[in-house]
Amino acid sequence: MWPIFIKEVRTVFSDTIGFLAIGLFLTLSALFLWLLEGSFNIIQAGFADLTLFFELAPWLLFLVVPTLSMRSFSEEIKSGTLELMLTKPIGVTALVWGKFLGLLFVGIMALLPTLGYVYLLHTLLPEGNTLDIGMLWGGYLGLFLFVSMLTALSVLMSSLSRQQTTAFILALFVGFSQFYLWGQLANVSASFYWYDWIASIGMQSHYSSLNRGVIRLEDVAYFLGGTLLFLMATQYRIRLLQSQ
Repeated sequence: MWPIFIKEVRTVFSDTIGFLAIGLFLTLSALFLWLLEGSFNIIQAGFADLTLFFELAPWLLFLVVPTLSMRSFSEEIKSGTLELMLTKPIGVTALVWGKFLGLLFVGIMALLPTLGYVYLLHTLLPEGNTLDIGMLWGGYLGLFLFVSMLTALSVLMSSLSRQQTTAFILALFVGFSQFYLWGQLANVSASFYWYDWIASIGMQSHYSSLNRGVIRLEDVAYFLGGTLLFLMATQYRIRLLQSQ
């Protein structure tokens, strides 16, 4: 599995698209949070925490994660190297997990520079005030779990198409739907029970809870379960390709 992990990380950074995707995420987040006027500007908001960053980040990551993941299996299928890899004593599970963990590592690397925002906020605080550490832990845990599930979903979409562009569009559409549309469907329901149940299917309600610094087992289990489900689906898809 680890040779696949290393290969995937090298593949991302051997192409300029990896650097461009990560650079775009960091540039846009910095612009929206610190320079551009708008609802995400922390200085204009008048309160020193990273709530606005945690609200903005998923929308930017919808572009970054599918971009990084779109070639994971699409390129292997198109070039025929997937068949060659499956003839080696690697195993489908190790292949899928190696690619997933490599891409997840790159996603985490994209998030690490944003820890600098914590220092910037600390400098803005009046003397004697401190940052809400619970909110920071919950927010970054939510981001990590969100990236994990979106990466697993994007890898699955990549296994469904030979074309990288198609894989990107599928990951973007399915990911956006899973994050946002369930909440909109829940708003149509007149019953609080059905509203709560439908909203809980989507990522947004669970992510928002973590974003507030409330770390609940059900929210963590949702993202971990979703990640495992998408990875199992990817393994099933690769075994189908192997049997053809």
